[in-house]
Amino acid sequence: MQFCCMKQFKFKAMKTTKTLSALILALLLSGLTALYASTQLNSSNPFGSGIGKKEITYIVNIDHDLNLAGFACNYYVVITDEGGKAVAAAQPFRLGIWTYTFHEFSNTGNARVARMSNDPHILCPRSYFFLPETMNGPFVLGRTYNFTLTPEKQGPGIK
Repeated sequence: MQFCCMKQFKFKAMKTTKTLSALILALLLSGLTALYASTQLNSSNPFGSGIGKKEITYIVNIDHDLNLAGFACNYYVVITDEGGKAVAAAQPFRLGIWTYTFHEFSNTGNARVARMSNDPHILCPRSYFFLPETMNGPFVLGRTYNFTLTPEKQGPGIK
């Protein structure tokens, strides 16, 4: 009988040791992960090794002081280079959302143009026109650049 109880005690002790070892290993790994993340966020590397430092951010604000009632056409907010080539994916304009964020992942010295373009497959008899805004480079990783687009009504019968 005494042998039986000693065997159970050894088994429970081994189980507790394994559980404690696994817990210590998990804490050690989470501590190392936090330390690594902290060094990445606080890096002084000018080309950015932290979050948000490896990209150029463009923010396009839509001036919505005008009454945009009847704004039924499908528009897209786009950032292009001076040649008209998109540098980030176009985003569909949604009435009520006035800020659009784009990211580019390399330094550039070229100009960038924020514009609104309407879907060429949809006929818009009374559409709005948005003057594009151009900004000359250089554009630097880790920086944010702001554009503002202002709508002007156009089309047949609009004065």
